[in-house]
Amino acid sequence: MKASSIPIDDLRRKYQADPGSLTVDEVEAIARYKKIVGMSEKPKAAKKPAGKSKRISEVDEVARMAAVGAPDRMIGDALGISVRTIQRKFAAIVRKARALRRIKILECQMAAVEKGVPALLIWIGKNELGQLDAPEAPKETTTKPDTTLKIVRMKPPEAAPSNPATA
Repeated sequence: MKASSIPIDDLRRKYQADPGSLTVDEVEAIARYKKIVGMSEKPKAAKKPAGKSKRISEVDEVARMAAVGAPDRMIGDALGISVRTIQRKFAAIVRKARALRRIKILECQMAAVEKGVPALLIWIGKNELGQLDAPEAPKETTTKPDTTLKIVRMKPPEAAPSNPATA
């Protein structure tokens, strides 16, 4: 079979499987194809696509996941990154995203407090103002007899004089 009659895709697959298996005719067919489509022998490096690089998109993903409260292990599993890498390379991003999350939670809590949600009013009072639960009123107690057991140490009786004359 002549190389010119083999589809170029088949030649590419054959070259990818074993580069040394191409015949001279097949190599020439690939060169002619490249010339026709305007490819040089050495392809130029592909231009970076417009937009964000992979590194920036990883940063965005890590920040997004940290902002919703995902632990480092879950972020690493989702992105295929080790936990150690997240802790080293993305520590500042994770810390900031989690801080912003806590602020957002506090804002939501304060909005609920302003609406008068009783549970949050109590929580704010205890945590922000140091308030305590109201102490219970003392119960009236009746005097009960003392039922505690008292142990009293007694002295041993004195021994009688051992006088044989009186016996």
